[in-house]
Amino acid sequence: MFRTRLIRTLLFGWQGFVRNGWLSFIAVITLALSVMAISVLGVLNQANKQIQKNLENKLDLAVFFKDAAPEEQVVDFVQQVNKRSDVQEVTYIDKDEARQTFLDENSTDDALTSAVSELDNPFPRFVRIQGDSPSTLAQLNDFANQTAYQEIVESTSYQQTKDIVANFVNTAKFTRLNSIVVTIFFIFYSILVVFNMIRLAIFSRREEVEVMRMVGATNVLIRLPFVVEGIIFGLLGAAISMLMLWIAARWESGQLMRYFSLTDAMSLPTSYYLQYFSVLLWMNVLVSVMLAMAASYLAVRRYLRV
Repeated sequence: MFRTRLIRTLLFGWQGFVRNGWLSFIAVITLALSVMAISVLGVLNQANKQIQKNLENKLDLAVFFKDAAPEEQVVDFVQQVNKRSDVQEVTYIDKDEARQTFLDENSTDDALTSAVSELDNPFPRFVRIQGDSPSTLAQLNDFANQTAYQEIVESTSYQQTKDIVANFVNTAKFTRLNSIVVTIFFIFYSILVVFNMIRLAIFSRREEVEVMRMVGATNVLIRLPFVVEGIIFGLLGAAISMLMLWIAARWESGQLMRYFSLTDAMSLPTSYYLQYFSVLLWMNVLVSVMLAMAASYLAVRRYLRV
């Protein structure tokens, strides 16, 4: 008996979906676009968090020394920094290494490389200090700027590094806030569209509902097909959303390979899509079906009095 009722309910739901034709198509496409937008925003939010984490892990403090500073005092400074428990790595770069790095990075610019000679080396000695966390950079900067080292320390990169982190954090917060606003908009928009589709379906089949009521159909049998119709909206919307995400990933991968000569497969959007396919699929199905079910339930409760 239960199996028969279930099959009948699913059949009525499918018939309602097919009968509405273009209205069903509009609802499915709306859900697909909404779920795709939510998925993209979710991925971007996670990407921002990962980029921020990687950026913070690579942050270091560069301490530049005066040309007149005695080498012994510079070496002593480096040794004192190495003894700190909040320091992971210290790299000392002398004037010759700094000059050679500059020449290697600008080897194609003859004007720049010819302006730098071994006899007239304008690059200062400096040390790169990698802390155990971004919060230690301020403490390391205070250490370098203390009175004992004023005669040898010219400047540090703390302010520049601080500005980079602050700008990225502000951008990430702005992106996250916009993502939340856009996600809420798409959620309400999807619910509104499906809600109206189910409402129109109820009005168009009110005579059929009256007949079912007169022959003794239960409230569940009358209401559930409309909810099933909403679930069909959600499933098809999730499927189309996954297809559009794949098309977008393929297009973006092609653009990256074309304009940036990016050939590392793991850096391409298609690789991320395939790597997290199951997560994206379940997320799309869950969000799409839940939105459609919620809209269908609200419409049935509001307009189908049985």
